[in-house]
Amino acid sequence: MEILCETEARRLFCYHLAQAFFHGEAADFSIAASLFENKVRISLGKKEKSAAFEAEIDLSLHGERGRGENAALGLAFAKAARDFTAYVPPYGTLIGVRPVKVARFYLKRFSFDGDCVKTLLQREFLVAEEKAALLTELALLEEEFDRSLSQGDSMLYLSIPFCPSRCSYCSFISSAAPSHLALIPRYLEQMKQEISLTARVIEKRKGSLRAVYMGGGTPGILSAEQLRDVLSHLKKEGLGQAEEYCVELGRPDTVNREKLEALKEAGVNRISINPQTTCDETLSLIGRHHTAKDFFDAMALAKEYDFAVNCDLISALPGETPDVFLRSVKEVLALESANVTLHALCKKKSATDRESRAFSTAFQEAVSHAHRLCINAGLRPYYLYRQKMTEGDLENLGFARPGTIGAYNLAMMEDLCDIFACGAGGISKLLPREAGGRIRRFSNYKYPFEYLDHPEKIRENLEEMDSL
Repeated sequence: MEILCETEARRLFCYHLAQAFFHGEAADFSIAASLFENKVRISLGKKEKSAAFEAEIDLSLHGERGRGENAALGLAFAKAARDFTAYVPPYGTLIGVRPVKVARFYLKRFSFDGDCVKTLLQREFLVAEEKAALLTELALLEEEFDRSLSQGDSMLYLSIPFCPSRCSYCSFISSAAPSHLALIPRYLEQMKQEISLTARVIEKRKGSLRAVYMGGGTPGILSAEQLRDVLSHLKKEGLGQAEEYCVELGRPDTVNREKLEALKEAGVNRISINPQTTCDETLSLIGRHHTAKDFFDAMALAKEYDFAVNCDLISALPGETPDVFLRSVKEVLALESANVTLHALCKKKSATDRESRAFSTAFQEAVSHAHRLCINAGLRPYYLYRQKMTEGDLENLGFARPGTIGAYNLAMMEDLCDIFACGAGGISKLLPREAGGRIRRFSNYKYPFEYLDHPEKIRENLEEMDSL
């Protein structure tokens, strides 16, 4: 693939557009752009198509020159690409991870007129009507949630990057290697030290700790005693009184009564039990060592403890048809869990399963149907993010019953408040205290062995955070 542009930023933008419109097919691009004109020529094999978008950029719409230029370039690219594919991705020329941020930007420009925002997303970015309505709905929800936050409010993430086995589609840093699992006791001790240091920084910022989220990996891999130990340490350091207290147990085969009792005693009020599918053949194929029955049994047990439970499902898993995916959705909804999160399969280079599969719009239709099933069951969408190389160019979308929105998910995805992260791969994000400032990010080492070998990195990060 050859892409010729005036700037590296535009070259990268066109690269991501090419991935969305052509699904990784080899293509040569030649792009010439000026302040008021964008011309795109696309060559694929012996075919060549070109398109021009010529119009003054309306700053009353876009507010920023760069934003308007990108919209113009995206429209020109789409115009040429459609001559090859007769296809426009559901999110049109929006190629970012967080398209709701785009909707929020225009929502503020149009004085919170949702109809205007939906129309603009469709016209200027070629977003499908259904997705434009979804992005606008989520942007309005985020604005409402944002108003409930105060300066200095924060949330805390605890990283448990270990799993019983590695799923074939997984690209996370989590490890199932026996040598890494043997690190867990030492890892937890170091993470507790980081929690203690982090607690001092949170206290100094004089806000409320709104949520604590333990994620992974598979936090359910910890024993009941290890869970008690970490959670009691949070309380000891004054971090046990958050309104939302969530542990992503993960694999159904890690769930037992002793662990649920430990969580309940510690004040945890939300958990995740994630089947990904209720098809046993698929579970075996993707390397998960549990059955659908294990999931149903775990859910029945969790109901006894009155947790708000989230369940993750993934569309387009290897070997599955849209009908199999929809059966899983219906079976999970029948359990009346508080939250359901629908993920689109993402084929990452670091995953074991990197097979290139023929693109099909069938999963787009199945996912739209799944959204309707969730809504008909009394859930509403509340947070969304996208990843590159997803099947059907779709999204990851969380649904919640009234009163059960996951505050951590919403705030973390849209940078609505300070997020502190402890453990390997954790990235703390502190919002600016002054208008016009930038978000500051502080990253821990990515892998558990690096995290353990470099405690000085933890101290350096927290000392810098403390100085802000």
